[in-house]
Amino acid sequence: MQNIGFIVNCFTLVFLIIFLLALLILREKAVMFIRTFSELPKNQRDKYNKVEIINDFKRNIIYSIIFLAISSLISYFISSKVGVVLFAIWIVVYFINNIYFNRNFNKYRSE
Repeated sequence: MQNIGFIVNCFTLVFLIIFLLALLILREKAVMFIRTFSELPKNQRDKYNKVEIINDFKRNIIYSIIFLAISSLISYFISSKVGVVLFAIWIVVYFINNIYFNRNFNKYRSE
């Protein structure tokens, strides 16, 4: 049987690494990838600190990459079931973190 935990973790890990590279290449222009910012009216976007938004978003992606790399290794060397459980935990934590990020978006407002 294939190690589904390892495959799922590695696939998500590669996707996040590519996304992080896009954020690093595009710098401030990558702020449009963030849903909360892209939904703001154009006249409101200048009131937010784009560099701080991107830095916090990159930090969240890096934490996710580290967690998924560790869970991939655990899944490969210990058990596929552990990898699936860790992936499910990562999904829950990631979405809770995104909800927190979107709710507290006004902290990036620079007046």
